[in-house]
Amino acid sequence: MAGTSVLISNEDDLRLAEIGHKPQLHRQYGLMSAVALGCLASNSWSALAGTLVAGLSSGGPALIVYGFIFVTVASAFVALSLAELTSSYPTAGGQYHWAAAIAPSKYARPASFFTGYFNLAAYIVGTAGSVLILAQFIVAMAIMMNPDFVFERWKVFLLYLVVTLLSTLWSIYGNQLMTHLNRLALFWTFASCAITMAVMLAMSKSKKPATTVFATWINETGWDNNIIAALVGLLNPAFGFVAIDAVVHFSEEIKDPETNIPRALGAVLLFGFVSGFAFITATFFCIQDTAKVLAPATGVPIVEIFTQATSQAGGLGLTLLLFFSTVPALLDCQMATSRLLWALARDNALPFSTSLQKVNSRLGVPVHASIAVGVSLAMLGCIYLGNTTAFNAFISSSIVLNNLTYAVPICLNMLQGRKTFRRGKFHLPGISGWIVSIVTCCWILLTVIFFSFPSSWPVTPANMNYTSLLVGACALFSSFWWFLRGKHTYEGPVVDIRLEEVSKNIDHDLKA
Repeated sequence: MAGTSVLISNEDDLRLAEIGHKPQLHRQYGLMSAVALGCLASNSWSALAGTLVAGLSSGGPALIVYGFIFVTVASAFVALSLAELTSSYPTAGGQYHWAAAIAPSKYARPASFFTGYFNLAAYIVGTAGSVLILAQFIVAMAIMMNPDFVFERWKVFLLYLVVTLLSTLWSIYGNQLMTHLNRLALFWTFASCAITMAVMLAMSKSKKPATTVFATWINETGWDNNIIAALVGLLNPAFGFVAIDAVVHFSEEIKDPETNIPRALGAVLLFGFVSGFAFITATFFCIQDTAKVLAPATGVPIVEIFTQATSQAGGLGLTLLLFFSTVPALLDCQMATSRLLWALARDNALPFSTSLQKVNSRLGVPVHASIAVGVSLAMLGCIYLGNTTAFNAFISSSIVLNNLTYAVPICLNMLQGRKTFRRGKFHLPGISGWIVSIVTCCWILLTVIFFSFPSSWPVTPANMNYTSLLVGACALFSSFWWFLRGKHTYEGPVVDIRLEEVSKNIDHDLKA
């Protein structure tokens, strides 16, 4: 082959070339690896464990249990929408690429640009949440092993930086091991969930009555309207599927992504619901003292629940299981973030795009993009050092930010009569596609409104929900860069290879 022509050796890369992108990443994920990746990135039971008490005052255990069922159903509609779109356009860019492909030409560039920025912001703050949870688990275990150990914010921050550094190094040098790690980690996290439930149920001195878990309503939010309190409280179970689209951003590393990603999304829902529902139900039966759970000595409510249900040693052991179940979730989410950042840089949407879009040919990894994600996480951690309330609210905003990015291509698709996008191997025919899209958008609208509400009333600096502030800041920064540079340099997803060249390469390769 002459010049800088690119060898296309399989149908997946040919499909990517038809979209306009040159294959640069290794397709190392088969169906099972993709399923493991998707399930671990969401990892519903560990995500719920890390945020479990957020909804206790907005409805109590009953809200979280039934709310998780409701969220799962809503997430199923979201997953169907994502499956259809990624089957049509299987690229690492995901939502912003879909927006560019579907929108009328007049609006394609800005729609794609802003969708990409919101998606990237969602993943950075969401990944920061995983880093913080792991740092808090380490501090909690230190307190359990040494009661004289003092919980201080700066200690958590230092551990946050250490976890960020290690996860960044792994995202660069551990990429080729991820298929094996994910398969092993999927078994580990499923087994850990089962063991945790069994140990709590077997060792807890007493069990809450079923009426407390399934039929008791608690509203300590200050909101007079129970419906508002419940809708605000749905934020807690919604964390179970906060990273449902993570597998989409590995589209260029998955074999047969048009088929395997929709299957992986289905597996994410199944695994997430089974593990999440079983875990939260078992956990609520085993809580002994709710007041201590809401103000835990270790600073981590789920660790207090483990200790109440078992013993000091038992709580430490269960926390270790949860810790090592959360690690692969962080790794997969951080790698998904780096792939998204790399895709945006490849399309010249970011500052320093020329550097950020480079892929290390030996490692098969966008190294500069991975480092940029690590630096962004470290900088975001500084907010925790200054104001934990603001940091926690920023983490919560990842759901709203991500949901907004789902809404853009789905709404554009409906406005175009669901006729402008190319049908992939997975397609929702006729009225079913309309129903799924409408329900998905209604759910997204609900989350954008009520997940921006304060958790309690009256509003104080301590309970203020900063989600709207972060969304506004993201919109402000992306608008600033759009008018400064993006409007002049961003043309939407870049066509860096042409199909005619690919065909010649394939013909030449066949003749050889």
